[in-house]
Amino acid sequence: MLSTLNKQALSLPWAEFISTIYRDEYYPPLDGSFITARYFQKAELDRVKEAWRHTISLMREGKAPSELGLYIHWPFCPSQCTFCRCSMLVPDRNRDMEGAMIALKDEMSQFREVFKGMEFSSVYMGGGTPTFMTDQMLDDFLSHMHQSFQFSRSAQIYTEASPSTLTPKKLDILLKHGFNRITVGVQTFDDELLKKLNRTGQTKAKVRDIFEKMSHIPNLITDVDLMISMEGQKAPIFVKDMEEIIHLRPRCIHLYPFEDAPQTEFRKQGKMVTDQERKIESQLTLLADRMCSRAGYQRWNDNWNDSTLYPWESRQEASWRRFRGSFLGLGHSALSHAFGSAWYCHPRAPGKDFFSGNYGAQIPSYFLISSSAEEEMRGYAIESLARSRKMSRKVFRDVFKDDILNFNFLAEPILDLAGRGFINIESDFILWKNQDPVDLAVQIKRLYSKEIIAAIFKSEAGPFHTFSLKFGKNEIDWRRIIREGQSGHDTMAYYDSRVWSSIL
Repeated sequence: MLSTLNKQALSLPWAEFISTIYRDEYYPPLDGSFITARYFQKAELDRVKEAWRHTISLMREGKAPSELGLYIHWPFCPSQCTFCRCSMLVPDRNRDMEGAMIALKDEMSQFREVFKGMEFSSVYMGGGTPTFMTDQMLDDFLSHMHQSFQFSRSAQIYTEASPSTLTPKKLDILLKHGFNRITVGVQTFDDELLKKLNRTGQTKAKVRDIFEKMSHIPNLITDVDLMISMEGQKAPIFVKDMEEIIHLRPRCIHLYPFEDAPQTEFRKQGKMVTDQERKIESQLTLLADRMCSRAGYQRWNDNWNDSTLYPWESRQEASWRRFRGSFLGLGHSALSHAFGSAWYCHPRAPGKDFFSGNYGAQIPSYFLISSSAEEEMRGYAIESLARSRKMSRKVFRDVFKDDILNFNFLAEPILDLAGRGFINIESDFILWKNQDPVDLAVQIKRLYSKEIIAAIFKSEAGPFHTFSLKFGKNEIDWRRIIREGQSGHDTMAYYDSRVWSSIL
């Protein structure tokens, strides 16, 4: 099968095809519906545990990075915001959430013995809205988490929250269980826009009250999420939102460009962000940059080639993407990475019919693809080049104990890309010199392994055949598809310079 597919790959635009359906530059590649990863294979719990035991043995032998994260996905929200592209559900009743909580705690218990004696360096609760549950449920769950796993003294314990659900009582519960970083998804303060976005329960008063309480808590890192270019968001509204946020003085401000992904309600209504709206987004982005700078905020440069993890960063993301750290994902839609052993995921949060009967209280199925030292090296090179257009050879040596050009499976495609003018090879860095984002999206696929390509071809045989007939010799069409699948600007993060300077 593999040899047949390799012959196909030599004659058909496989890299272009993969780029049109798997747009996120994670590795292994994840499709645009978040982490469905249709080419992963179904795996039983014992297979997943086996992968983790192998990874833990590598970590103890110094053959795998020591960073170990815990990700917990809570899929429920009080309403479906029109801009949201996350894996979420609005429950009809408390029993839906109770069933999911039973499954989440059970899954956690299943891994207790596997991770005995290991310390997690980060915890990240996402969703959905992790603070959208009863006080008792939250307290019980976090107690169960601490009973199941050990955390390092310096661990970042981090959660997302919304102004409508982060009550003073819930904040007290989070602090009781060691949370030291909280991101509040404000998005906007404008009442009319909130209504248009179907964002229920949020008011200016609630935002101000919870930030007033958080401002008096020592060593708590407070973040705010604000979105740019949402439907109906005019420049004056955005400026007022920025002024209000800066007045609250969070430790960090995250600015997210709205992405009209297929799973958003906005896109399901047949709408798309226009080129003119993207131009306005660019203008608002520059305006926000100036406003933050004047207010004493320093823009965080997402340096993929830095070999340190500052406390301000999300260690969850920084460790596994940059340094191939491992993380255990629990709950629907959670992705997991067991270094050198496997990537695996749960399916996206299902429809409401999933919670009929008792099935909602069961651990969801696992879907897995094996990893290895070679796949980890490929992943590091792909992530670095795709996100920052350069890769540090020093950091690569720190993680993998040798220079990247000493591994033929990477040296050959890198030298080929260099010969075709896409890459510059320097003593300290591998630099991506071509500025066209579509060329980057396609050519980076040359670093994929034959095994990953074969798995994708096998699961996508029908679409690949159709694509090859329709677009095989038509460059404009596939380039347009890839461009349309790309969002505007990347997320920007601004940190309070007064506090930032005190920790460096």
